[in-house]
Amino acid sequence: MALFRAVGSRQPRETAAAAERLLTAEARTSVRRAYAVAAGMLGYLAAGAPEDARALRQRNEPVEGRELSFLLSVLDAHARLE
Repeated sequence: MALFRAVGSRQPRETAAAAERLLTAEARTSVRRAYAVAAGMLGYLAAGAPEDARALRQRNEPVEGRELSFLLSVLDAHARLE
């Protein structure tokens, strides 16, 4: 719920932190992991920390889940441009 609260409140650092906690504790299914990685990357990118977004993605490879594969590809590209 902390992740959804942070996303809803548009708090990028809190979103990234909540995603990181979720990934280390609870995100066991591929869809949950993919969502948490995407939310964390978005949080870091919105906070102006593309290097943290890239690091989050690298720590959580591979991320499966076709539902978010396009979004993750876009986030990867954006994190590399910053």
